[in-house]
Amino acid sequence: MPVRSTPQLNPNNSSLLRGGGVLIATNNSLKPRPVTLNISNVEQTFVLLSFDSNYLLIGGVYLPPNSPLSVVESHVASVEQLISSYKSQSIILCGDYNFPNVTWSSDELGLIATNDQNMVTTSIIDSFSYLNFFQHNSLPNSHGSILDLIFSNSNKVTVSKATDSLVFPDPYHPPLHIVFPLLSDDFPGSTHTYKDFKEANYSVKFF
Repeated sequence: MPVRSTPQLNPNNSSLLRGGGVLIATNNSLKPRPVTLNISNVEQTFVLLSFDSNYLLIGGVYLPPNSPLSVVESHVASVEQLISSYKSQSIILCGDYNFPNVTWSSDELGLIATNDQNMVTTSIIDSFSYLNFFQHNSLPNSHGSILDLIFSNSNKVTVSKATDSLVFPDPYHPPLHIVFPLLSDDFPGSTHTYKDFKEANYSVKFF
């Protein structure tokens, strides 16, 4: 079947010789629309797919190990901008975030991260909780860490280890099989409660 690929390799993001590069390949029957962003310090790519009257925004990102806060904030700002601009009902964001010491989960209040929390991971947690995202990948690599994260505004996404892969599997990145319930009757009505710290009035003094 014919496919259209949307690659993104950004030398401004990393000088490492290994890793990096982002590609989204889609079937042309899904009417893919590549999304262009004027951000040069993040390896990321986005595409909008059409399903009848529904739209699915897919994103792929690579954050090098120990990425500075400015890179992560640029990625977060990109996601927030696209969601605001395109108003797509369905969103899935996949990528190598390189947070090996963080344990991810979700509850009714949004994303939860334990262990190695810092300003970088907190930036992701605060923004993606605000966007009603869940994190769905719980499959560790051969070193016992989870580098590849799957975020979505649907809590019905399932992630399992793929039995087939397009390339030889990397021990740091096991191939994943992701099922997205685009036509689920429960979506996008399924929501969860979160704390909206961005809209808090920090100028008010309480005594």
